[in-house]
Amino acid sequence: AARIQMFPLGASNETGIVPFYLNYVASCSSILQSTKDAWWCAKTIGTAYIPVVRLDELLDMAPPEYEYIGLKTDTEGADHLALQGAGKYLHKFKSVAIECSHGTKSARVGICNPDNVTEFMKPFGYTHSKCDGGNCMWGREPRHIELAKKMIKISEQMPAWMDVKRECKDILHGTLNVTSFY
Repeated sequence: AARIQMFPLGASNETGIVPFYLNYVASCSSILQSTKDAWWCAKTIGTAYIPVVRLDELLDMAPPEYEYIGLKTDTEGADHLALQGAGKYLHKFKSVAIECSHGTKSARVGICNPDNVTEFMKPFGYTHSKCDGGNCMWGREPRHIELAKKMIKISEQMPAWMDVKRECKDILHGTLNVTSFY
């Protein structure tokens, strides 16, 4: 449990203070602005300002002995921006899982597109990918997709974060570092 860190920050491709569009349901709020015809959950009801950070700037502060096994983000449509902000660290992770779906009607301006993210991930060595029900996963090996599936499952049950090492040990036969940003 001591290896899991949570921070009260947004993740993006820049560091600074950005608008955070408050939506009808708090968990639908995002740094991406809602479109006029957004579905009810994503309709903007107000704006706040929050600190965001590039993940590479945050990870630069981590101890050098850390092993970067999995990265999981869920930033309500802005996950591609979080990945861009991970920079050089994308070369270090074995698997990456984000929320990103093929939607014909977007609720947000600039929302994540799985095809674009897959192209973005290729130069970082992610040769395996799978998008399933709004979640997309990338890995260097097929078993890393299984790790990404576990990270998604665990993130859906926040109290289970404390069991990450046990949940994923059978896949990696080692330890797991997960950093979660919301």
